[in-house]
Amino acid sequence: MGTKICIQGKDGKPAYHEVSTEELAAMQPVQLTWHNEVKPFRVTVGNEIWRDWFQKKRDHLDYMELTGKLLYPDLIALLEVVKTIDNSNIINDGQTAYIYLDEVYNEHLAIINKYGGNVEQMPQP
Repeated sequence: MGTKICIQGKDGKPAYHEVSTEELAAMQPVQLTWHNEVKPFRVTVGNEIWRDWFQKKRDHLDYMELTGKLLYPDLIALLEVVKTIDNSNIINDGQTAYIYLDEVYNEHLAIINKYGGNVEQMPQP
């Protein structure tokens, strides 16, 4: 016999549904890996987006050299901050870059979100 779980029925009211052990196991949350327990914040960026940020930096520098105008001034300012981060606080698992930080300023949060990154706060035990 399976386990009963409560779901929202088609009428919007609670409904009970029996699930197998396998279905229940598939519903369990994935354990979050926090690589640096000392840093309470991290920026997560997929590797494609991470590479795109640095391509934008190269494009920005080329554009500025040709026109004297700024192409991605906000992203360049953010990447200057990233450049100052100790490499031991940047982890790349092959799919995602994790940048561990002590704090994230609001102005950086907006830029990170604008260019496809995500800021997470370390979950409390």
